[in-house]
Amino acid sequence: MVGAGHSGPGRPGGRYRGTVLSVALPTLAKALHASESDLQWFSSGYFLVLAAAMLPAGLLGDRYGRKKVLLSS
Repeated sequence: MVGAGHSGPGRPGGRYRGTVLSVALPTLAKALHASESDLQWFSSGYFLVLAAAMLPAGLLGDRYGRKKVLLSS
């Protein structure tokens, strides 16, 4: 997850993060008997954690170099 801050629309993994969650939502709904509201909370929480992880990932990328951080993740 360390390199997550450096993937964007032009880099591998950047545009697929939301897709992975949207594919997993029906399975989560069935397994946890989640309502539409619960699924919205899952989605919001997922993206909040992802956004919060970008700050330290960017710091590490600046400090140690983008390539080293991406390869270590």
